[in-house]
Amino acid sequence: MNILIVEDNPADAKLVKILAQKNSLTENLFFVQDGDQALDFIQKANGYKERPPPDLILLDINLPKLNGFEVLRALKADPDYRYIPVIILTSSQNPEDIFRSFDLGASGYIQKPSSFVEFEKSFKALITYWSEVSLLARARQEEYLKK
Repeated sequence: MNILIVEDNPADAKLVKILAQKNSLTENLFFVQDGDQALDFIQKANGYKERPPPDLILLDINLPKLNGFEVLRALKADPDYRYIPVIILTSSQNPEDIFRSFDLGASGYIQKPSSFVEFEKSFKALITYWSEVSLLARARQEEYLKK
């Protein structure tokens, strides 16, 4: 499974890398630091042409350039990418952010836990669930592109 992590905080990105290594996912993780890079990666533009399409996107809201909401809106408006599951992974507990994320088409919303143990538990559950479900999302996307 190819997972795109869109995270501008180096400490949070490092934490995800550590958790991924513990779960044998390192070779399938890709990191970008802002919204522009996220769209370039997904659309295979500006140096990302050889990258595989993501099966799952973990997207922070507070990003430089394009924020997470703008990235999510662009993805869900594009018929080529709307079936990629996007999980918002952010520090925000603001109900407006939660509702807005789902209104824009997010598949899930997870607040970054404050402790390593809690974060590891959430990360394992997230990966276990989406490693099976994302195959369905990929099949739907491929079927849609054939039309």
